[in-house]
Amino acid sequence: MFPGSTIAFVMYDRATGWTQCSPLGSLNHQSTLQALRLLQGPDRKTIHLYADNFPAINSAAAKLRWFNSHSTPGVPQSNGLAERMVRRAKEGGRSNLVQSGLPYAWWPYAVTHHCAARNIQTVDGNSPYNKRHKHGKCGAFEIPFGALILNAPTPVSGKKPASFAPKNIYGLFLGYNFHPGGRWSGRYRVLVWDMLKEN
Repeated sequence: MFPGSTIAFVMYDRATGWTQCSPLGSLNHQSTLQALRLLQGPDRKTIHLYADNFPAINSAAAKLRWFNSHSTPGVPQSNGLAERMVRRAKEGGRSNLVQSGLPYAWWPYAVTHHCAARNIQTVDGNSPYNKRHKHGKCGAFEIPFGALILNAPTPVSGKKPASFAPKNIYGLFLGYNFHPGGRWSGRYRVLVWDMLKEN
């Protein structure tokens, strides 16, 4: 979790190196349960969860019927790996904000982009994405957070574009869209540049 008014749930799959961050409105049973289900997805079996002894995590793990070991309260050394993953997500999100020039309010996009970029990055011929899905390299382009890109707009149902409307529009790159479980959907998160300028 992130301190202060920002709440995020950082999860790490030790077997594959997959890191996932879910920004939450509040750290309660329902939000935690949803974050854990997004990590697991429809076709993965989770055997064992290791977390701190927070009540919302305990109740969500019980609902999912996961084995749930937990760290010793007041002994941070017993939760060292989890603390390191939270620190890495925070530092990566902060770096994304600094290099993009976007303000602090964009932290949920910055931190989820950081985790996704680590997951799809290929090192020594392999990536957490491939280890998790046995799918080869992820087809997504590796794009810096906050980059101004030229992309094809998402078609609006029932609306035909004007005959001479531009086929591509500028957008601000905010990240990747994944299905529950972590398979890439083939879509990116892009904010239309003209909408951003208007607001």
